[in-house]
Amino acid sequence: MHWADLLVLLPAAPYQLATFPFAAVFHYLCASGHLSLTARYIFLLTGGCLLAGTAMGSYTVLLLIPAAGSVLILLFVSPANAHTWVFTLQMSWQTLCHLALSSQELNAQDARPAVTLSAIMLLTQKATSLALDIHEGLVSLQQGQGLLQQVLPLCSYLLFFPALLGGPLCSFSRFQAQAESCGALPIPLRAAGWRCLGALALQGLCVGLARGLGGRQGWGLPAPCVGTGPAPPAGLLSALGAGRGPAQGGGLWARGRPGRPFLP
Repeated sequence: MHWADLLVLLPAAPYQLATFPFAAVFHYLCASGHLSLTARYIFLLTGGCLLAGTAMGSYTVLLLIPAAGSVLILLFVSPANAHTWVFTLQMSWQTLCHLALSSQELNAQDARPAVTLSAIMLLTQKATSLALDIHEGLVSLQQGQGLLQQVLPLCSYLLFFPALLGGPLCSFSRFQAQAESCGALPIPLRAAGWRCLGALALQGLCVGLARGLGGRQGWGLPAPCVGTGPAPPAGLLSALGAGRGPAQGGGLWARGRPGRPFLP
């Protein structure tokens, strides 16, 4: 497997690698105190929208519609019924997108539909997890704040750029705690760096195994040794045509002189 094959199997990988420097800049700005909490949410949400537009193009609208619908449900539907409505919306939309994209004749070289469906599935998991936490009372929306202060954390959680395309998934409580802390990243940079090194090591192992197996593809099995081993029973010899010579068609054992198999 080569790097080009890896990009075919993981179409979102280049975009995930491109977000790493921006995540490092965001971490530095938060640690140095240059970003307020609202600015952090805006940074994460804006980066997610830009990443979606870059990776998905016109398919971005397929991701933004369920995200906006889930936020509206969480804000205006009671916590007892929010999970049911969010789950129904996300699963229905995800199914419709799968059917619509699979029914079209898409370009095989266009990775945008695959990236879009992957992001929609991740969005479904995050939205339903958040709705379930609200239903169980683990997360409470602060009703005393303004509409912007309520909407911004929800939208930022659903669309923040470090985990938009490939995860990892985290709960809303953890995301909010990380955003409010100094190191405002759901995954520390050191852990992300180790994961990148692990991915490179696995890719190197795959390349080595592919080259090792490729070198054996031209090798054939060793030819069977003729004329060795004990002679088969007489009944088997007659059934196999041991008494016929090569000119008569010969049997399996008629490789030597006529009537005398296994003899040079």
